Amino acid sequence: MTSRETHSLTLHSLDRLASMPGAGDEEVLFRLILHHRLGAACGAMIRLEEAPECLATLSSYRQDSLVSLAHAASDLDLHASVAVVRLAESFREEGIRLLLLKGPYLAHTLYGDPMYRPYADLDILVAPGDVEKASGILVRHGYQQEQAGWTRRIHFHLGFRPPESWYPPVELHWRPVDGMNLYRLAPDFLFRSARLWMTMQMPSSIFVPGLEDCFLYLCLHAAKHGLHNRRALRAGVPAEWYLLPRTGNCMLWFLDIALFMALWGHGVRWDQVVASMQDMNLTDAVQDICRIVHALYPMVEWPEQLSPAPLESRSGVATLPSPAFSAVNRAWGFRPGRLQEILPVLFPTHRELAQYYPRRKGFALAATHITHPFHIVEKVLNKQVR
Repeated sequence: MTSRETHSLTLHSLDRLASMPGAGDEEVLFRLILHHRLGAACGAMIRLEEAPECLATLSSYRQDSLVSLAHAASDLDLHASVAVVRLAESFREEGIRLLLLKGPYLAHTLYGDPMYRPYADLDILVAPGDVEKASGILVRHGYQQEQAGWTRRIHFHLGFRPPESWYPPVELHWRPVDGMNLYRLAPDFLFRSARLWMTMQMPSSIFVPGLEDCFLYLCLHAAKHGLHNRRALRAGVPAEWYLLPRTGNCMLWFLDIALFMALWGHGVRWDQVVASMQDMNLTDAVQDICRIVHALYPMVEWPEQLSPAPLESRSGVATLPSPAFSAVNRAWGFRPGRLQEILPVLFPTHRELAQYYPRRKGFALAATHITHPFHIVEKVLNKQVR
């Protein structure tokens, strides 16, 4: 069952969307709800006659569509539970350690109801050396690989179509995020704190990330989509800016983090989180997401170690990629604005370079400006970890 915090923060999310420019128009509001993946939660509220006023203004046709999304989310979760258990058992028989990311885990433990936290696929993480065996297991279970094998050289997961339409697709990850960044992720990141998760829906032993790594992963997942957020934070834009569809952001991912803080924050070893952020050069990315979540959910309390202080302001306006540019990004498999971020990663500022290579000083650090682009290319090609 959903908690009071889940219901309250979901209502707050809908109020945020209803206050967006143009959201007074029924079509605009409906599209915003779908884009930010809150359709199933809205349908659950309508079905239980707990819908807020903004949903009451939608036509009966659109309300019925949202209710259908809620039922579809519940049905998919039932079949996903079966799929996860079968895959976990097969992976265990082959000696492969499987880690379940987001999806069913958040839906059942954080939200308490898959209608409030729908998911479209199963994200599972395995060690890089187990990708071939894991792919073979998926194929034996009837899944079909969507991408060509060579994409493993530049990507961080493979997609698999399910054997039947009522099962969710699978994304087989061997890295939490891609290599086009200045992170120094530990080789055992997420696996190092893995813990067992067992529920009535998942009677088999499923491994999930520990709380500290789970928080970091949720922040990194949100950061990799919202590539213009730092520019917007420096420009001091209002909170609603982060909900514009072309920013690449999604309200559901921010809601994940807000609800994590509200329900699980007291059990997190925040000193360990901060130490990991420093060790893996995640401080800027994580703090940026914390600032946005704080702006969208000011009622959520933060630990002293992570208090999201405002970013130093700079003059300027946060710009978005043009619709045509965003279309090119999507066609090439990139997130909106991804192409615009390549040069800053290849040729970072001296401060950013010093953060990425903390042991290098003076001339050695200066010389790194020349070698760094080659390091990033190797990292993107899955050849270089640190």
